[in-house]
Amino acid sequence: MTAATTTVSGTVVTNVRKEVKRETQEPWCHFRLACNERYYDSRNNQWVEAETSYFTIICWQPHLARNVAASLKVGDPIVVYGRSRVREWRDDQNALRYSLEISASSIGHDLFWGSSAFTKGTRHGQAGPEAEEIKQAVSGYMYGGGERCVDHATGEIDDAADTGVPRVAEDDDDDVGDVDGGVEHSMEHVADRDRLAV
Repeated sequence: MTAATTTVSGTVVTNVRKEVKRETQEPWCHFRLACNERYYDSRNNQWVEAETSYFTIICWQPHLARNVAASLKVGDPIVVYGRSRVREWRDDQNALRYSLEISASSIGHDLFWGSSAFTKGTRHGQAGPEAEEIKQAVSGYMYGGGERCVDHATGEIDDAADTGVPRVAEDDDDDVGDVDGGVEHSMEHVADRDRLAV
């Protein structure tokens, strides 16, 4: 069966989490993306904010993971292309929940909102994702089990706890915004883009 592919645009709302594959010690990473939807209400002659959708973006290919980790920060408007899936899980009350994931093959800045400089990198061989390793690393996005906890209303993540998966050394970058700021930033961008389109 052919995997379902999708393209989404949105705003990075968490820091890029850098991980290391257990078998090969190659880097991979993941982060959360917020996609704000708006539509025009012709009866009331105004734009209406719809519900925000949150995606877990997984960058399994080492060259993509390196470039994403070096290029993205909270608040960046981006476009993601990749294979989509819905992961089922149960919350603390044993209710069935769903999490949207995209295993990215391409990611870039959304140039509607600004300019970006490109630096060509070197490409290496590609390997398929190890499902269990990814599931363990991103499990904190899905439930509040003492690891990274997600607020299901806002999509905010508590990154304070460790997942037990080895990580590539983090860069000390103090100019990264917070999760709330990234979502609000995204909503302002969508509002501005829609006003320009009218």
